[in-house]
Amino acid sequence: VELLDGGTFWLSESPSVPGSMSWGSEVPCIATWAISFCLLDKDLLLCVL
Repeated sequence: VELLDGGTFWLSESPSVPGSMSWGSEVPCIATWAISFCLLDKDLLLCVL
């Protein structure tokens, strides 16, 4: 598997501001994503956590 791109964004009204919070949350919430290429079967894969 080859990592092509990835990143993290905050689940808030300001998703590019690290640590930002919105909608009554008590702690910052994030989503992390990655796009990879599977060398074995030649497929693109998207993973969001």
